[in-house]
Amino acid sequence: MHALVLWQGDILDTYGLIGLVMPPLFLRRSDRTLKIWVVVLLAAGLLIPAITMVSALAAPPAKSTATDT
Repeated sequence: MHALVLWQGDILDTYGLIGLVMPPLFLRRSDRTLKIWVVVLLAAGLLIPAITMVSALAAPPAKSTATDT
């Protein structure tokens, strides 16, 4: 079904691209290299949301556009 009906924003597009890009990074690698990849990807997965949260908390509050009547 998805081979015929792919629409913009379909998650299978993303999974397909990741599936094409990631295997060369991990196939025929040593255990040490794979462990380093695990640490790097887990750290990125933790740091990106943390940085986003800190930047959202540090941002000045938005000005209200509502008018009081």
